[in-house]
Amino acid sequence: MIWLISFLMLAGSFFCLVSAIGVLRMEDSFARMHVATKAVAFGGALLVICQMIAAPTLSNLVFGFIIIGFFYMTLPLAAHMLGRVVYYQGTPPRKPFVVDEAKGNSNRCSARQVGCHCGELPLRANVSLEWRDRFPAAARRL
Repeated sequence: MIWLISFLMLAGSFFCLVSAIGVLRMEDSFARMHVATKAVAFGGALLVICQMIAAPTLSNLVFGFIIIGFFYMTLPLAAHMLGRVVYYQGTPPRKPFVVDEAKGNSNRCSARQVGCHCGELPLRANVSLEWRDRFPAAARRL
């Protein structure tokens, strides 16, 4: 059992280390984002599984599955949102995209549009002005 725990701990630490090195070595934001989310989720899940095997109490098992679930629910979502921000701010990738579904789509907000009402939040919106426009009665009380 100790060998399995040691192997999982080393493997999880290795994936986290590879992720940290990859963030430093990758050339563009999209590759850094990919490395930072995928390898950390897998390495973190291995480390949590290692802890669940080392101390198999009910609370450790429940919290371990909750933590792994949050890893795999939040990290891909964060990578997607970071990718959208980087894309719409106009940061060019190192290599051009093979398929660029958002290119030329005028219905999407860009980083330069502040007063857009297309249903998506603009990236550089002035939230205080938007809030005051939506709730003028509450804004007068302040």
